[in-house]
Amino acid sequence: MLEAAVALATRAPSLFNVQPWQWQVGTESLHLLLDRSRGIPVTDPVFRELTISCGPRYITPSSP
Repeated sequence: MLEAAVALATRAPSLFNVQPWQWQVGTESLHLLLDRSRGIPVTDPVFRELTISCGPRYITPSSP
């Protein structure tokens, strides 16, 4: 079921339509990762919009 949910989530719209996320599906976990390589440095130099595109469940690696 998680893999089906992730397959649908990867097609969700995002700012600049770059879908800046990667998903890691484990046996008992699901992780949302930010793919900074999909950023547009001219319009989003600090990756703010990329992070917003991941939604409220995204937690930066430095967060507890």
